[in-house]
Amino acid sequence: MGQQAGIGGSCLCGSVGFALRGPLRDVVICHCHWCRKSSGHVFASAAIAEQGLDLHRPGALAWYRSSPGVRRGFCAGCGSSLFWLEAEGQVRFAPGALDAPALLRIRGQIFEESAGDYYTPSGRAPRVGMAPARLDCSCLCGETGFSVPGPAGEITACHCSGCRKSSGHFGASFAVDEAAVDWHGRATVAEFVLAGSGHEAATRGFCRICGSSLYHRDPDGSFQVEAGAVDGRTGGRLAQHLCVAQKGSYYELTDDLPQNEGRA
Repeated sequence: MGQQAGIGGSCLCGSVGFALRGPLRDVVICHCHWCRKSSGHVFASAAIAEQGLDLHRPGALAWYRSSPGVRRGFCAGCGSSLFWLEAEGQVRFAPGALDAPALLRIRGQIFEESAGDYYTPSGRAPRVGMAPARLDCSCLCGETGFSVPGPAGEITACHCSGCRKSSGHFGASFAVDEAAVDWHGRATVAEFVLAGSGHEAATRGFCRICGSSLYHRDPDGSFQVEAGAVDGRTGGRLAQHLCVAQKGSYYELTDDLPQNEGRA
């Protein structure tokens, strides 16, 4: 555990703001089905005693009970993954939501056997597996569902501040022709448009009930599906890292894939 004064965090749209006071437990990466659905890739969480969380701006904070005894906190305005609550007396928070670097490191990984087929927890790129011709996708609560042509092919990891805030760690997505998306249910889909320019000026789609990250649409119209939204195998492979100059300070990239400091 480490201790650092004046640590603050917020969601992507700024509606939710919080401060952390007291010792912090280092980061654990979870590869379980529920965390991958919720974040769009994998979920990273550090922890602090409940009394050390000052939720001074609750804003659009919403909670979804994903399993007995577990609640996930997200911003209903922008879909950012923020908190995970289970054990009484402790709050787990997404380090990607922090506004400045903190004295944190990765202490371990859990549910590695549930990792997506397009990456490995060890960091080494996996071999390409089976290539499904159709990818069924859904949110964590199941209210949103859609299908896209498969396989996913090249999957890109993005470490920009927008993707870090939205996912709580970093994003992973693959390109799809939006006209080919076959929606089975979209009544609970919400969109957030981040004002700005360049890569971060994207429309981000998420489920307003459970907060699951689903897709983003770039200013040029290109459409990217979050890899964690796929229900089974993607048939894809992590191919590159973008915006690594903005990545979190608590992790290193060890897979030897191409890295781009800024936008592709």
